[in-house]
Amino acid sequence: MPIKVESIVLGGPNAELFPSSVSSNLNFDALILSGNNAKELSVIIKKHLDTTYGFIKLTYNEEELFNEDFRNYLVLRWVITIDWLEEYINNGEAKMIEPEGISIKRACGNSTLFINKIDSKEFILPEFEFLESTLKSGKYFFEYFKKFTQTSNYENYLLKIKKLLNLI
Repeated sequence: MPIKVESIVLGGPNAELFPSSVSSNLNFDALILSGNNAKELSVIIKKHLDTTYGFIKLTYNEEELFNEDFRNYLVLRWVITIDWLEEYINNGEAKMIEPEGISIKRACGNSTLFINKIDSKEFILPEFEFLESTLKSGKYFFEYFKKFTQTSNYENYLLKIKKLLNLI
């Protein structure tokens, strides 16, 4: 599968200080959200809850479309991404509100044109695979986060993702 979407949780002694304005040379543990590191992740997530820093890593044919340059509060990053995909599914194009300069639009055939004006790159992605991979990864993230935080705060996004998966 050429499209890979992962949630990367940033932890370590200075995790609270990891907005994009802080140097990335600090000592952080980057943990991929998976069942293999549940204990470590639960400590970080429970400590930071909605202020857990991280990023979505979106790779297409080994080329990173999203990476640590887009780090932020991880819940916020996923909320922005799911809303962005919803706009695309409904309208055939969408611009990401943060970071500015990232957009997608329906291309010929069953393709999506991914435009990154920040790095001056464009990619033609297989539409269904891009949407399905990203939405399923978002679903996994919100389910995992809901489990660790033991709240229903993310239920509306889980319902939105389910609806969007049915539309594609």
